[in-house]
Amino acid sequence: MEDYNTHQSPPPPYDLIILGASGFTGKYVWAAHPNSPPPSIPILSADTTDPASLRLLCSQTRLLLNCVGPFRLYGDPVVAACSQTGCDYLDICGEPEFMERMEVNYHDQAVEKGSLIVSACGFD
Repeated sequence: MEDYNTHQSPPPPYDLIILGASGFTGKYVWAAHPNSPPPSIPILSADTTDPASLRLLCSQTRLLLNCVGPFRLYGDPVVAACSQTGCDYLDICGEPEFMERMEVNYHDQAVEKGSLIVSACGFD
């Protein structure tokens, strides 16, 4: 009998990556955390205009929390990278048109790759 575990990729090194953690809204994510952040948090870099950098970032985590807005300008490539890599996606978007467009554009691919795409988690 074949051992199917040998064909699985190793788990990504991070459970959560916050894209835009140093931005206006991202800083409030840390402020809401009940404990202070650990003294040495790795700083990872990605550019919303560089799809390869976003795919690399997504491949390193199980869940990406996107705090980079406005989403109608910067969100599409992030959702695309998550749906391509199987990374789960959350955002804080309050832009209905963006959310509807992402569902139309990426639903099938996200289902195929096993990626959850969830918007409007914590917008004001």
